[in-house]
Amino acid sequence: MPSIYQLRTRQQAARKSAQSKHSAFTKWLGLVVVLVGTYLMYGHSTETKITKIPDDIYATSSKSFFGDLFASSYKKVIWFGADCPLSHSTKKNIDLTIKQNQLDKYYVHRPFLQSSLHMNPTDKLGSFIMENCGDCVCIIVPADHTIIQTTEDYLFRDMIKFQDS
Repeated sequence: MPSIYQLRTRQQAARKSAQSKHSAFTKWLGLVVVLVGTYLMYGHSTETKITKIPDDIYATSSKSFFGDLFASSYKKVIWFGADCPLSHSTKKNIDLTIKQNQLDKYYVHRPFLQSSLHMNPTDKLGSFIMENCGDCVCIIVPADHTIIQTTEDYLFRDMIKFQDS
């Protein structure tokens, strides 16, 4: 017959084994949750957002500061930056990428490099563009009255993706 000490030792060993199995499962489950969350966040952050310009706002394009973006059928690549050497370098790099990949048949690169920007407060289209493109790179599609929001990192990918739209 086993002693009380031996019974306790067996019970403790059984508990530790169950706890270690549970602990390993919890660790793996936590790792899977973190990986899935990271993947979803990455997918959301690289997802291209397409915004339709409402008809009542688009109707004001002839009076807007940005009205010339809709004057031709070419898609426009726009972004806002300071009038500084870094922005000029970015502009040259994007221009070169567009030209080397023969995307200039579809796109016109129109960055807004300035020290300040003053718009009329009644400029609905201007306000809409600033709200949607003020902190990212946008592709303006005049034919569809849409704005495609992207980033500098994914601009080339999105230009290829939307060149025929």
